[in-house]
Amino acid sequence: MKIQHNSNRLDYGKILNFIETDEPFTFVRFGDGEINAMLGSRTSQNCDGHIYYTDMGEALRNVWLTNNPNNDNYHFGLQNLAMNSQGDKIQQFIDENNITIDFVNADILHHASGRGNLPKMFDVLKKKGQIIMLAPSYMIGMAKYYNSQYHVVVPDKNCWLGYKGWNYELSKAIARVKIKGVPIVLYMASMPAKVAINDMYNQYGQDIIQIDIGSAFDPYVGRLIRGYHKKVYDKYIKSH
Repeated sequence: MKIQHNSNRLDYGKILNFIETDEPFTFVRFGDGEINAMLGSRTSQNCDGHIYYTDMGEALRNVWLTNNPNNDNYHFGLQNLAMNSQGDKIQQFIDENNITIDFVNADILHHASGRGNLPKMFDVLKKKGQIIMLAPSYMIGMAKYYNSQYHVVVPDKNCWLGYKGWNYELSKAIARVKIKGVPIVLYMASMPAKVAINDMYNQYGQDIIQIDIGSAFDPYVGRLIRGYHKKVYDKYIKSH
């Protein structure tokens, strides 16, 4: 199997429609950091200083080794950067383990951000009363764009070390919000988010919306940690 994206499976418009209509789906994203943690790297941490813990790498590999990514409402994103820089390693892992994931583009939200289109997502989220945010404390600044029912706080760095604790809190929050409707969980928790997403899918997959936001919202709280963030901030946020 040659690695490629199925562009027909998921795009930004479909994400917005799923949220608006409360249709359960999961969107998880794997980039070069996750691949390094899974398959080995000459460095010990990613570009944000998050350490590649051995047990975290094993947990990330297990996400690929489950059948979940082949379910219709589980959308498994793989980043172009990872495909271009580590395609051979990824392909070897896929072939050795008979993996048949139908990949989508991991950068759907980041491309929307670069085009100034994230406010469309915020407008849809504003109408919802069952949002859970899994993110560092600084993301509370997103309250000006949408209201979250719960904010499960994770450390800004190396949140894998507290995984069991915050993962348990997340599960409790989902159970509470589920009474009111389809929970919408927004993940901003670096590499461990992928493991949590898979765990929550196993518990609630047909009843929740899960979106791996990554760093796409960071410019909206003034954190410019990616190359494109300053452009987004200057062009679409600063003057508004």
